[in-house]
Amino acid sequence: MILFISLLILGPLLWILSLVLLKSWRYFWVYFVANLVLLVGYLAILSTSSLPYFGHDEYGLRRLLILVAAIILHAMLGFFFALGFEFRQRRGRGTNSMLE
Repeated sequence: MILFISLLILGPLLWILSLVLLKSWRYFWVYFVANLVLLVGYLAILSTSSLPYFGHDEYGLRRLLILVAAIILHAMLGFFFALGFEFRQRRGRGTNSMLE
């Protein structure tokens, strides 16, 4: 239970940190809108389809867990992209401060 709650907190935290790291990028809004469309798209597919991997899910908890996991995974991938982008930009500028 503690792992689940910490993952619920981790998702939005990583999302906010990735926005902070990418705020100076000139394609920030394109990246933001593309990720938002992608997230809404696959959440819509996961929530409305009757995919066979759900099996018998009487209360819908398996579907809810997959939706939450998709959001957290999306936030983690976005954070890793932002971290890699920031390290690449920092190496190009020759500075050591991450949020400079």
